[in-house]
Amino acid sequence: TDTIFNGNDGGLYESTNGGTSWKLISNDIHALELYRIGSSVADSSLSLLYTGAQDNGVNEMNSTTWTRVIQGDGMTCQVNPFNANIAYGSWQYGNVKRTEDYGNSWSSIYPPSYNTVNWTAPFVLDPFLDMTIYFGGTKIYRSDNNGNTWTNISAGIKNQQILSAIAVAPDDNQVIFAVLGNDQAQPGEPIMWRTTNGGKTWVSAVKGPLLNVVSYQTGIDIDRRNPANSVISFSGFDAARKVFITKDTGATWTNISTGLPNVPVDCIAFENSIENGIFAGTDVGVFYMNDNTGGWIPYNTGLPNVMVDQIEVFPAYNKIRAATYGRGVWDGTLYGTISGIEKINDLKIDVKVFPNPSNSGVFNIQLPTSGYNHPQVTVYNIMGQMVVSKKVSDAEDNTIAVDLSSVSDGIYIINLNYPDGLVTKKVQVMR
Repeated sequence: TDTIFNGNDGGLYESTNGGTSWKLISNDIHALELYRIGSSVADSSLSLLYTGAQDNGVNEMNSTTWTRVIQGDGMTCQVNPFNANIAYGSWQYGNVKRTEDYGNSWSSIYPPSYNTVNWTAPFVLDPFLDMTIYFGGTKIYRSDNNGNTWTNISAGIKNQQILSAIAVAPDDNQVIFAVLGNDQAQPGEPIMWRTTNGGKTWVSAVKGPLLNVVSYQTGIDIDRRNPANSVISFSGFDAARKVFITKDTGATWTNISTGLPNVPVDCIAFENSIENGIFAGTDVGVFYMNDNTGGWIPYNTGLPNVMVDQIEVFPAYNKIRAATYGRGVWDGTLYGTISGIEKINDLKIDVKVFPNPSNSGVFNIQLPTSGYNHPQVTVYNIMGQMVVSKKVSDAEDNTIAVDLSSVSDGIYIINLNYPDGLVTKKVQVMR
């Protein structure tokens, strides 16, 4: 009569003394209800991972060891792609914290409206600037110093509700989509806004078939291979309005919902494949489509029948990662063909590029002083097209110049090709 079992958001517990003490007995049952995940791309095993879980806080996986690092209801997590010891975690209603020592200690970086936000407040890292964060509450804020101070960049957004998602174009951080999480919108009300100048001015991105959608918008992603392409997803049970795509930066939209089950679509992500693949996370698992599939197909082999709240895609490692609400986090392989430029295996050597961004288009690359021969330098645009290639002579200094003054403004990828691997740097020409 003294034995009690308690099932909760953390698993199954047993007490044999009437509730005086409890023991977790479900270590082999993966049942965490994840809202969000954030992974580090610093190594090919993707072994540094933060997860935000209902009633179980933010948990860090470092290699194979899990540690609870933030209490409460764990929410959005991000890892700095340029410096993996810097990461961000949060709990409900936009309480954001930052670590600079791989999760050993945390400091609060509350944005100004952190207490007037979504249950799962969106914040994203700039794809190029390593100290810049965008946070969405009743307004959208930007920080250029890792969250120490914040600036409101949403003055031009009208009919503003609480934001549910933010996306920054991977080739131009001046292009930002701000999604308003409003499931009470009337047809024609702007639920999504777009800026092309970093937030100085905004225009409604609700065009064509989006004018009649009133469901809650759950996610947005921008295609890294072709940043004019964006895809958005909606919750609810309107069978005809689940996923829409634009191929002209939001000027027009096409409904691509046909073939999806009539359940909420909780997240959306481009595969960044040659076949233009897209993954949709739904209440009943993952679905996939590309140019050759003839529509949506289930993508659930090995995955439980479970709600998928977030998808991360890692083209360089041929991997997809899914956060599920009730079965923890899962990894799978990609479906489409990934171009060579995506398959980057970075060498862990110290290479600095400056100034970055560059107003002139000329970048200085500081190479290691010993241990490595001088590399072949190849520069690609965001579409994967080569724009510069040069062999650096061993007789040259350890600081070399790469001249991109003749190319248009945007983000470029510099590959330093060594015999045993690559060093890859992302730079921005911004005149």
